[in-house]
Amino acid sequence: GHGFAFVVAPSTNFSDATRGRYLDLFNESNNRNPTNHIFSVEFDTAQQAILMDTDASHVAINVNRVISNASAPAAYYIEYGKMEWVVLDSKTTIQAWIEYDGQMKQLNVTIAPLSHPLQPNRSLIHIPLI
Repeated sequence: GHGFAFVVAPSTNFSDATRGRYLDLFNESNNRNPTNHIFSVEFDTAQQAILMDTDASHVAINVNRVISNASAPAAYYIEYGKMEWVVLDSKTTIQAWIEYDGQMKQLNVTIAPLSHPLQPNRSLIHIPLI
């Protein structure tokens, strides 16, 4: 495959999903349907222009659809706001923090290599979830 996704959904039945382009979660008729109640955090290792991917090694948040609501090249923040890039299809073990802030109603995604001792103090991507 071209990566994987962490998915939160009200059901495990995706029998109507189209393989490949729709992340095996959606199909042409239910992609973008607000009643899906599905969000995913994708860790992608291939760039697909049709999906408006940022590059070939990126992290994205998708809500009820296959096109990302927020996306960024895979990286993590180190001191003074400087970023270190991560290649997701390398042999480097990556850890991820997927956190929901209930007061802010915001989903935050942070990544770093397993060798990085602490969670970076700034998320890679975040979006409001209401």
